[in-house]
Amino acid sequence: MATPTRKGHFRTEAAFLDSDKRHSHVPFQHYGDMAPITWARIRRPKGQRDAAHLICDACGGVHHEHDKPGLLAAGEWRQTALGDRRPAGFHLSPLYSPRETWAEIAQECTCVAKDPARRPVWVNTKPDPVGSGLVLDHSQNITVAANAIAERYVSGHPS
Repeated sequence: MATPTRKGHFRTEAAFLDSDKRHSHVPFQHYGDMAPITWARIRRPKGQRDAAHLICDACGGVHHEHDKPGLLAAGEWRQTALGDRRPAGFHLSPLYSPRETWAEIAQECTCVAKDPARRPVWVNTKPDPVGSGLVLDHSQNITVAANAIAERYVSGHPS
């Protein structure tokens, strides 16, 4: 397991960008489709600090934390970048962890939002509210979406 900490300074980041970019997809039981668990699909009910659930984009169906083990067991790796000769590369968000709940991650996000000094660690190790797969750009103290990094990498402009 490796987590990039500085944009452009980690071999694992470059290797993943050059890979077939596999993400674990889980079944959404209400609709039957497979999709990754992403921060954008996590919801916290108002007034329920200790609760969070996963929403299906297609039908609005809800998966609760107690559904997570079954979702993970039925999950499968799917490549998201096309190309015959790309090596296999895997990305797995902490949202898949059986040791940390979606509510715990959401609570931590709330705390980080109030403490900018903690943001670099959050961005590099957890799903970020503005999207997953972010790497911190320390040269400008900003976050950069992984797909923006990938686009620059593919276009021949890795920096």
